[in-house]
Amino acid sequence: MKLRPFISMIFAAGLSLCSGFAMADIDNTATASGRYGDLVINSLTSSQSVPVVAGAPSIIVTKSDDTSGFSDPVRAGDKIEYEFLVQNTGNVTLQDVMLTDTALSLDSPPAFVSADKGSVEGTLQVGEIATYTATYEVTQDDIDTGEVVNWADVASKGPLDDTVIADLSDDPEDSTDADTDGDGNPDDVTRTELAQVPDLMLEKVSPSFEQAFVFIYDITYDFSLKNKGNQTLTDIALLDDLRAAFEPGEVVSIEKLIVTGFDGAVAPNPNFDGDADKALFDGLGVLAPDEEADVNLIVRVDFANGITENDNIALAQAAQLSEAVVSTDPTDLSNIVDPETGVTTEPSPTPHNIVDTDLDGAPDGAETEGDRDGDGIPNNVDYDPHGYFYCEENGNILEGGLITVTGPLGSQTGVGTSNNIRIVKDGTDGVYQWYATAVGNYTMTYQLPTSGVASETRLTLGELDTTTINLDPYSVGSSEFGTSRKIADFTASANPFYTSFDIQVGAPLILNNNIPLQFCGTPELSARKEVIGDVTFGADLTSRVTYEIGIENIGDTRVVLPTMVDDLDAAFGVGRHAVLAARLVAAPSGFTGVLNPGFNGSSDTSILSSAGYIEPGEEITVQLDLSVDAPTAGAYENTVEVGGSSPLTGDVLEPTTASVSVNLFPAPDRDSIKVTKTAGVSSVMLGGSVPYTLTYENTNAFDLTGVAFVDQLPGGFVYKPQSATLDGQPIEPSFDGRRLIWPNQTLAADTTVTIQLTAFAGAGIDGTSFVNKTWVEELSTGRVMSQIATAEVAREAEAIFECSDVIGTVFEDGNMNGYQDGATGAQSGETGLSGVRISTTTGTLISTDAHGRFNVPCAATPDALGDNVILKLDTRSLPEGYIVTTENPRSVRLTAGKIAKLNFGAAQARLLEIDLSARAFVNDAMTPELENGLKQLLLFARTTPSKIDLNYFENGEPRSVINGRMRRVERFINREWRAGNGAYELVIDKSVRPLR
Repeated sequence: MKLRPFISMIFAAGLSLCSGFAMADIDNTATASGRYGDLVINSLTSSQSVPVVAGAPSIIVTKSDDTSGFSDPVRAGDKIEYEFLVQNTGNVTLQDVMLTDTALSLDSPPAFVSADKGSVEGTLQVGEIATYTATYEVTQDDIDTGEVVNWADVASKGPLDDTVIADLSDDPEDSTDADTDGDGNPDDVTRTELAQVPDLMLEKVSPSFEQAFVFIYDITYDFSLKNKGNQTLTDIALLDDLRAAFEPGEVVSIEKLIVTGFDGAVAPNPNFDGDADKALFDGLGVLAPDEEADVNLIVRVDFANGITENDNIALAQAAQLSEAVVSTDPTDLSNIVDPETGVTTEPSPTPHNIVDTDLDGAPDGAETEGDRDGDGIPNNVDYDPHGYFYCEENGNILEGGLITVTGPLGSQTGVGTSNNIRIVKDGTDGVYQWYATAVGNYTMTYQLPTSGVASETRLTLGELDTTTINLDPYSVGSSEFGTSRKIADFTASANPFYTSFDIQVGAPLILNNNIPLQFCGTPELSARKEVIGDVTFGADLTSRVTYEIGIENIGDTRVVLPTMVDDLDAAFGVGRHAVLAARLVAAPSGFTGVLNPGFNGSSDTSILSSAGYIEPGEEITVQLDLSVDAPTAGAYENTVEVGGSSPLTGDVLEPTTASVSVNLFPAPDRDSIKVTKTAGVSSVMLGGSVPYTLTYENTNAFDLTGVAFVDQLPGGFVYKPQSATLDGQPIEPSFDGRRLIWPNQTLAADTTVTIQLTAFAGAGIDGTSFVNKTWVEELSTGRVMSQIATAEVAREAEAIFECSDVIGTVFEDGNMNGYQDGATGAQSGETGLSGVRISTTTGTLISTDAHGRFNVPCAATPDALGDNVILKLDTRSLPEGYIVTTENPRSVRLTAGKIAKLNFGAAQARLLEIDLSARAFVNDAMTPELENGLKQLLLFARTTPSKIDLNYFENGEPRSVINGRMRRVERFINREWRAGNGAYELVIDKSVRPLR
């Protein structure tokens, strides 16, 4: 406090200040009386002058302080020891001396001390000094003021009157103030300076940090502020620049902020973000000495751009501090000494402990030892993003993609942050990396690079529930091999992927969720053409060549619309070749084309009717069988051209060719390969043997290699094992039914080869003669290259056991029912007709006897299944007017050793003539009258065996018109006859006559 207010306070206590004495001059003009001390002055004349000694009361008080007992620095409760010296400096005794100091309790008072606290009173002789002491306890307010100001006063009375004599205390060590009471001493307060030592301790520790999401960590900070000085600190503020602390990381959110312990009105700052607003609380904090306040902060930080290497400090400010206080740094991993106890403590957890060497979002400690992609780089330093856009055909990482992520609050497209979604890499360089900063379900969509299209077979698996995954990080697919820009394992099984993710706090890091594309590789084809087997000569004695042509996809992407072109004219000449057969030997499922049926190698050179596609590693194989008429001997080169189109752009690929040469000779004359066959006997009975001799002669100037000698035995004949020799050397044939085959033989130029063998006439022989054939054959195709030689032997029949006779009768069929069954109607009986001829299929003629009977001895020698014999009646040998009423010719089934019966019926027929002319037709259609007449005529023919003569009388009509009309009438008659169930075969003779 200042002096003037203190003085005012004293005045307010009723103190008065006045002079302690008076002096007078007495002259002859006036008289006076009064008390001046102890001297009484009586009447004096004006002419007298008498010196007078006046009473001069005076008193002074000094006050000094003793601070030797103070703390360092001074603290509330420390004591100031005061000493008061009161002295009578006048010439009279002072009575009722009173020392007053309302701020103090006075110690060691003299006997006259009154009972009133803060004052002493008594009598003080001239020159006498009274000593007093007092103790003052320093308050915090005193320290905050910076001083204790104390001013005591003393009052007394002289011995003769009640005039008050007073004095204010003086500080003997301070002479700078004025002497306001005229006692010769400065009137100054006793001022005790209190040294103000403001001291604020600020500690910042990080007791924990936890990963909330990928790259996202919740870091806890505890701030402790303590007033370690002796002065009350006011206007306290706490600032934390989190941006500077975490760069290149970024603050996502403030998860928790609590402030406690301040005396002032303080509340957490709702706008604190550590960047634009760095103040942790609102209001101005107050802390008395030794008081503490605490701030608890949880901040969510995104370290996707890198782990901070910066210091992490806070600043505290107060009105009493000349500069800000810097906190401890929790990123200092050296041991920390507690300033209070001196105890060394463990370092606080800190973001610097997050070591992510490759910045893939997985701390090094979380990435297990090993090398997941086999590129020789340990996992913890081998960057693995959230995923790649990759070509499923070659594993290449493809640039130009763009992802969009949609969560509960909305979407984010491309690099950036919004709606709790942060996209760090968006696929532009082929790599994408994103993460969520809050729980929820997030869906990823994407724009594919233009270098490919969406895979047709590798499809998303949908949602990945991250709560079910026990690994962190969790690698879904394969990663890049080193820096090759290629996926280490790009197979489908190694790269499943998801497009929806259930993200919860603590969700694992998802790596290598790779998005496949197809048609992004390089389409490339190879052609293949080769000759299959040996060149042979066909039945037409032209060269037979088989080509195998292949088109293979040797690129790493699909090829669409594959083509195969072969210009045979260029190889063999126009008209000198023919395509005998074409076979699609192999084709993948994606190829939906077929062989071009029009391919001839000349006017149409496309082998394939192109459609569909072939995948990498797949091949289309075609075999062509050609007949080539080589004009001269020599090597003939044939070239095939293959092609296709890009599956991505449709552009036609550069064609690829393959060539092969084949040696050809001019076609040999078939007669130049001469073959003979002879049988050792001319006939054979069942079970007998036949020796055969076969010869094959090559009259050409070149060898025939790889040929087969073929001998075809007659039906029922059986080869006798171990009987065959080739040029005298035993050689067994292979068998193909009745064919005996000696394959892979060489018939040298101008050489004859002889084969001898024996065959048996087995139980299954059929017929009367048996022909054995032999030839030279190109076995793989069955093409005959030579003449075909035969040898025939006759069968010697055994009449008793093998022959089958046929007997029968030609009878007059009175009732025309086709059976010899006795008299009916007017007929007396169905007797035989003599002299009628019967003919066999071999030309044998047999005539009936007088009773109409005939016999065909040993008509056939049927085999075990029987045989059919056909006989025909010669109608010209029937009596005049007779017609056949049974089938003619007729067939009968024979069984070996048994007789079969076969009859013919004949009956005398009435001749019915039908004469026609143009008037019987209208526009070539029969008139109704004609149709009715024909129906009546046929009713008669059913009751009487008849024969019809159909005559047309022409009158200049075209023959085609006449023939058409007669056919129409004949068809009508036959239709009506069948409809009426005619009992016999109706014979119609037609003739055309001129109209007369």
